[in-house]
Amino acid sequence: MKKDEETKLAFENIKLTDFIKLYDDAEREKNDLEQNFSNAEKRNELDNKIKDKNRKYTDVANEYNNFLDSINNRFFDGNFSWISLGFDAVVDDFQSKIQKFRDIHYEKKALLNINNDPNKHFHFLPVNSPDSVSLKSMIDHEHCYVCNRPAQQGTDEYDFIVRLKNRPVETKNETEYVKNNLDSFFSDLQINAQPFYNKISNIDDSILQTREKETTLNDRLNKLKKELKSLKDQRKDILISGSNGEDSLTIINRYKGAIRRIADSSNQIERLKDNIKRLKNNIQNTEKEIQSLRPSNIPEGYLMNYEICNDLVSATEKAKDRVFDNMVSLLEKYANEHFQSLIKYNDLAGGILKFEKSPSGSILFNYIDSKGNIVHGSSEGFQRMKKFSVVMAVISANTAKYNYPLLADAPISAFGEGFTEGFFEATGNVFPQSIVLVKDLYKGNDTTKINDLGKKLLKDPMVKTMYVNQVTEGVEQVDLITTKIKLK
Repeated sequence: MKKDEETKLAFENIKLTDFIKLYDDAEREKNDLEQNFSNAEKRNELDNKIKDKNRKYTDVANEYNNFLDSINNRFFDGNFSWISLGFDAVVDDFQSKIQKFRDIHYEKKALLNINNDPNKHFHFLPVNSPDSVSLKSMIDHEHCYVCNRPAQQGTDEYDFIVRLKNRPVETKNETEYVKNNLDSFFSDLQINAQPFYNKISNIDDSILQTREKETTLNDRLNKLKKELKSLKDQRKDILISGSNGEDSLTIINRYKGAIRRIADSSNQIERLKDNIKRLKNNIQNTEKEIQSLRPSNIPEGYLMNYEICNDLVSATEKAKDRVFDNMVSLLEKYANEHFQSLIKYNDLAGGILKFEKSPSGSILFNYIDSKGNIVHGSSEGFQRMKKFSVVMAVISANTAKYNYPLLADAPISAFGEGFTEGFFEATGNVFPQSIVLVKDLYKGNDTTKINDLGKKLLKDPMVKTMYVNQVTEGVEQVDLITTKIKLK
């Protein structure tokens, strides 16, 4: 039975080793992607915004181009009639001239008709009256209903009524009275031009509204173009190092996959440890049973040494766990103190740092909110503050109290103003001597060459010395000279 348990124990230990390796690999990948995950989430968010902004830009650009293409049509479209702009006097002149034309036109026609048949055209009836039906009735009844007199067939009255009735037939055969009759041409010209000159009074407003719409569309297009450029610039500034050219979504999926593997491996490791513990207890109980069956003549010293060795192994493992746990708790305590100091002037609640011993024996370093939820993908500033707080925690927890100096090159490049102020205040309490190189406080057009935050830090008693280094602009590299200005 003991041999079977030992075989199972060996098999469980092999599986435990495999899962610990799987856990370590996943944790290593997660740690490697930690910073890139934050940036990848930002890039993915920006990619979605850029995609949406591109779609809006394309829609507005198409609308703008179609609008510009339609402007030329408005010159000849009767709904706009822009070609008629400035023709107000021409319309009045045309009306005057067409009236004179028609007066002369009909005067010539009348004179020709009189010459051909003087009696035919001297009547007092309006043109086209009475109607054909009434004239037919007059002829049939040989009576004029206009003057209420008899019109017997063969009389002049009767013949006159007949001529009136036959007017349409006679008109078709009328004699030309001008060499070129342009009456229909001018009439058609006036009819076809009517939609244009009717719109003349509205053309100015139409052009103004068109210009306003063109300006509005152009402004929208320029605004979208600037917003799109700003998003692309932001995306370009978010670097993802060591990603082998992977896109943001791939990094996000890899990071989340590593977290899932960590969780799955952790569960398996805990299960295997419970099984191993149970198998060890079974083996130990079996050994006790075997021991109870051993002969009584075994030397007492041997048994005592055996029990002492077992107790030492157990005590060593417990001491190791206790010391490790105390060390982790101490680091967590100092790290949170420094972290809160670093984010002291930040507008958002910073949460806390949580150190936990992993199943593989390493330390899990998580950033959780007030409700205990793990915060993933926090800003690069928060990521730097987390790591920097651990460095300061290691120094604070060191009982030797060695005075470590700090030399940092552009550590605040990813910080906002609140983080920057907190950084300078917190580091002064841990590092007795710090040399920090920054470009974020520089302001070339200011007399002191530093911005408002720089001036605030200049008055901080923790900042003992401050220099501004600047170079001459527009010179060749060989002629480059650095000017050092001591502000404090």
